[in-house]
Amino acid sequence: MAGSERSTDVVIVGGGPAGALCALLLSQRLEVVLVEQRHVGWAKPCGGLLTRPAQQALSGLPAAPEAVVAAPETLGLQIHDQDNRLSVEYPDRLVNLERGRFESWLIGSAHAPDGLTVLEGMRARSISVDAGGATVRAVSRDGEALLRAGTVIAADGVMSATRRRLGIAPIGVVRAVQYEFIERSTVDEAAFVFDTSIAPGYYAWVIPKGERTLVGIGGFPSTPPAAACDGAAIRLARTYASIGAESRPKRRAYPITRLRSPREIVLRNGPVLFVGEAAGLVYPWSGEGLSGALISARAAAAAILDSHSDPRTAATGYEERMHRGLTTYALDVTRADMITRPTERLSLWKTL
Repeated sequence: MAGSERSTDVVIVGGGPAGALCALLLSQRLEVVLVEQRHVGWAKPCGGLLTRPAQQALSGLPAAPEAVVAAPETLGLQIHDQDNRLSVEYPDRLVNLERGRFESWLIGSAHAPDGLTVLEGMRARSISVDAGGATVRAVSRDGEALLRAGTVIAADGVMSATRRRLGIAPIGVVRAVQYEFIERSTVDEAAFVFDTSIAPGYYAWVIPKGERTLVGIGGFPSTPPAAACDGAAIRLARTYASIGAESRPKRRAYPITRLRSPREIVLRNGPVLFVGEAAGLVYPWSGEGLSGALISARAAAAAILDSHSDPRTAATGYEERMHRGLTTYALDVTRADMITRPTERLSLWKTL
């Protein structure tokens, strides 16, 4: 691809769940360009569980095909506080997704495919903002594209380069490691485990995914200690999935959002709307981000469609739609440290 210039209604940076849902909803009526530095549906480490708010954010969409939903399709969740030998059952059932396939399905479900252009393997290298909108410079090995739009949606995750390029402070993160055992769990429910000997200041998770079982450990201030985590993952798999954990699992470390202050939540900067983790919309004490991704994507798309192509009206409308939800996220920043207080951990899950 040589250098090219293009004007469009909306540019979306990032093809994760927030960006993919925005693309689906907006391309029905507007011209949309989505820039994804990898490829849509890449296998990002993720538990892939939809809470009730996330499920509600998808209302009105067609039913997802069988390949998008893992087995079992819905899961109960047991929360174990091993430090105090307490357990509680989460009151709702969670939809069990194959994360990458979910994003590919959202993009592929666009009712007006001519309205959506997906640029895979391109990185949004710079962004400039002016009174009439914004220009994104996207680059790849083959060249670059200058994309001019009235509104840009930043859906580029916890390490959002869009935030950095606009001079917005980064979001707080901790490190996690997730394992994929190629063995089927014999327990048809997920487990979240509080155990300070395994995950100091955070928790671990065990999630069945058909013929695979995911085990994650989160909360490390820097690179997780490999040897200690390997042994802990095997013990977790045996205890909460009843599998032998004999196979050598795939292991991937990655950053997860851990807000340090409500001020880290940013919804807009001129004509740029931030959604999902790029906005900081992750519950600080649970790390659950799919709800924030899908809710904010739906709100951003609705605001843009109602704005009659006025970027300022779209930004204001998005902020107004998200105002009530922000109260919950801001409150939970102050609750984040409660997960280190054993007697208060379990009560937090009632608000998820």
